[in-house]
Amino acid sequence: GGTVAAAAAKNAGEDLAGQTRAAVKVAIAVADTNGLSAEEKALLAGAVAASIHKKAGVNAEGQAKAAGDATRETALAAGLSREKTADLASQAAGTAAEEGGLSQSTIDALKNEARKFPTTTAEPVA
Repeated sequence: GGTVAAAAAKNAGEDLAGQTRAAVKVAIAVADTNGLSAEEKALLAGAVAASIHKKAGVNAEGQAKAAGDATRETALAAGLSREKTADLASQAAGTAAEEGGLSQSTIDALKNEARKFPTTTAEPVA
């Protein structure tokens, strides 16, 4: 669903992050109409982000990181707890890493990395 939005964003000169955001936004809008839960939407965002990065030729590690980031952002925006958000981001990154055929140790490392919250984003400390 989000690939058309990503293509449009690409044509408009958006970088990969912009394309991913556009695709995720569309996927979430569709998920909303289908009544998906916040958790399902967060994981969907991760899957969409991974797929956009894969199409752009980004390696499996990059796809996993993108999945974790998109899931984390979506979960936080939906008001999920930090703990739940970390779990979902880790799950999304793990799924993308597994699909990318990475080794178990790399998958575990990426899942752990996805659990962390970037310190750069200004967010209220719970």
